[in-house]
Amino acid sequence: MEKNLLIALTRLAMRLMIIYILIAVTVFSSYAVPVHGQETLNRKITMAVNNTELKAVLEKVQTAVDAKFVFSPTIIDVKRKLSFSLQDKTLAEFLQKVIAPLGIKYKAVGNLIILFDARETEQANAVVNTISPTEDKKPVNREISGVVLDEKKSPVAGASVFIQGTSIGTITDANGKFHLSVPDENVTLEISYVGFKTQTIEVSANTASVNITMSTSAGDMNEVIVIGYGTQKKGDVTSSVASVKAANFVKGSVRDAGQLIQGKVAGLTVVNPSGDPTGSTQIILRGQSTLMGQNQNPLVLIDGVPGDLRMITPQDIESVDVLKDGSAAAIYGTRGTNGVIFITTKRANGNNKTSVDYGAFASIQTIARKPDMSTAADMRGQIAAGLRKNELIDQGASTDWLKEITRTPFSQDHNLTIRGGNSTTNYLASLNYDNAQGLFLKSYNQLFSGRFDMNHNMFNNKLKLNVNAFSSSRKLNGFNTGDYLQALRQNPTAPVKDSAGNWFQELSKFEYQSPVSDLMESRGQTNEGLSRFNGSLAFLPFKGLKLSALFSYSKWMQEYGYAETKKHASTLRDNRNGYAREGGAESIDRLTELTAEYSKSLSKHNFTLLGGYSYQENNYNDRQMENWDFPTDIFDWHNIGLGRAISSGDYVNLIRTFQSETNLIGLFGRLTYNYDQKYLFMASIRREEASQLWGTNNKWGTFPAVSAGWRISREAFMQNQTLINDLKLRAGYGVTGSQPFDLFRGVALLGYSGFVLSNGNWIQTLVPTQNANPDLKWEEKRETNIGLDFSLLNNRVSGSIDLYDRQVHNLL
Repeated sequence: MEKNLLIALTRLAMRLMIIYILIAVTVFSSYAVPVHGQETLNRKITMAVNNTELKAVLEKVQTAVDAKFVFSPTIIDVKRKLSFSLQDKTLAEFLQKVIAPLGIKYKAVGNLIILFDARETEQANAVVNTISPTEDKKPVNREISGVVLDEKKSPVAGASVFIQGTSIGTITDANGKFHLSVPDENVTLEISYVGFKTQTIEVSANTASVNITMSTSAGDMNEVIVIGYGTQKKGDVTSSVASVKAANFVKGSVRDAGQLIQGKVAGLTVVNPSGDPTGSTQIILRGQSTLMGQNQNPLVLIDGVPGDLRMITPQDIESVDVLKDGSAAAIYGTRGTNGVIFITTKRANGNNKTSVDYGAFASIQTIARKPDMSTAADMRGQIAAGLRKNELIDQGASTDWLKEITRTPFSQDHNLTIRGGNSTTNYLASLNYDNAQGLFLKSYNQLFSGRFDMNHNMFNNKLKLNVNAFSSSRKLNGFNTGDYLQALRQNPTAPVKDSAGNWFQELSKFEYQSPVSDLMESRGQTNEGLSRFNGSLAFLPFKGLKLSALFSYSKWMQEYGYAETKKHASTLRDNRNGYAREGGAESIDRLTELTAEYSKSLSKHNFTLLGGYSYQENNYNDRQMENWDFPTDIFDWHNIGLGRAISSGDYVNLIRTFQSETNLIGLFGRLTYNYDQKYLFMASIRREEASQLWGTNNKWGTFPAVSAGWRISREAFMQNQTLINDLKLRAGYGVTGSQPFDLFRGVALLGYSGFVLSNGNWIQTLVPTQNANPDLKWEEKRETNIGLDFSLLNNRVSGSIDLYDRQVHNLL
């Protein structure tokens, strides 16, 4: 009764959410307006920091208000530490109450906030901030120009360019260019921008222009990564977690998200097992951990919603985070038993500008290592030399059978992204077309997909709404690996066709038939459609508390057909006289997740408490029909009723259907704590009930985790050395698990079997097919992990070392 009530309430909440989303999409619209400095200063901030460096504070603020701070690190001491609390204050109030007391003045120019020493005199310039040179007592009588680029050779807009040790400086424009008046002597320029390393460059008296390439700050412990139902600073993470940002993705011809991070995460195996364009990348994290469990692969979450690697185009991905050990993944219980892969998609930046991005690539494929098979000439030479018994008759031809069924495939991909809006309402829309040919003849994969993402902030940013829709349509045809095996078995002296123009066949041999005939005398096609809609709400009623709700609905549909002609081996050998099958499948997933998170800082004590509820259900059904003995080949599978196999009554099980419904209910909680960002602790627990264990004494499973870390580099005895930038020791233990894959494994089952003659009628019998197993329980994976994170030589060298022990109990 209680379970049914929970399901009913969940479905009602989802319906209300869909109604709200439709209203929001109708009512709220975004438009571009000019941005003035005063509008930027009026944007609201809610923030609390404790003993945090000014640089980190400015990074947080500029993200919250969508602005950029420009300053010279030699003038502004960015390492000084601040402690303050602001609740729903404007940016202007932040600058006046927090920044001004530090002896720092500011000037707002659009989205740029220029900071300078209050003791200096600001020159009235609405575009750049150049301090009067007379106060530095250095004559200015020449001008230099230049451009500032990032590592990808893209312009860095808003970077500050100052003469080192002075307040003479400017900022780069939208194209990364700058002009600066300097003294007629050798000078040192200092270039800085948040997120990049500060650089210095010597400029001689006769230099008129300079080009500067900035590198990103590596090994930043303030980098935010996803840890499950939330985020955490990289320096505070106590589990084995890897993060790969877009700048470090694998470049080139990439078919899905898995290939983006191939070779980027230790312990993560990413393989593309064949040249089949319809196949997806296979991912294994720290090896396989279950045989008959429900979850065989890592849990893939796209913006927090379960999915797979083909539900998002690579061009739409911003970052990928991987939870590798049990202490990190236990918060997801059974779904995280093989690890968790978070995919964060790109969002609109809300900078009041509309941007359009287009990208495309084309590629060809080839077989890297072909099997070294005997050619016709090899075979004839071996026979002539007496090295081979003449078991294969020389048919007089020279055929490369693998070449006959393969090609050099051409693939192309096009992606268009449009984003715009302001800090209140912004959107992103993308379209993708992917057309990939396969290595084998007749294999292909054509995909067209679209995604729309909208964000809207209400009530002074206390309520945030996100709506996301994804839809794709795919037409595909894979290849039969049996044809590849046949190509390797074929006599290289046999022709493809005989003298009469028919396919050359030797069907009297066991499992031996022409692979070219198999391909050319068959036809197949699969059509798939996928739609996914999800919305999330985040409510911040007061400082430190965040209430969140996530609702998702996805529907996958498939229709397929396959036919063999009367010239196929199935007719010539098996007398089928034409064969066809067709079918379809449908899978509907619904997800509801409700969480509450409270964060608090007391002096040097910082903690976050999370609690939540999760409900996920899946409805799946499929059908299939096959038939043979057709009067004609012209209909393929589109008129499958013409076949006589079904109507003859001589065969059974030619029409099949299946339906299943599963659900998973979870309650979870997590506590994270750190003291002075030096001593770290995290503990979580999840309690789950799975429908696959209905009828057993162990419907509920409990999955705890605990981990701790020590930031050794923050200890006092480490402050006077320059070799190590960051050093963290961590250890964790976590339990995850899996429910059975099949339904009703815990109860006795009956099934239909053979027939008996009763009173002149044939009656199908019911027989026991499974005994009851009330003691069936969850499979458990218990994992211990010890790791060391390090960063050396001014963050030039960084890495992680992990040692883990995994034990599986109650293996299914």
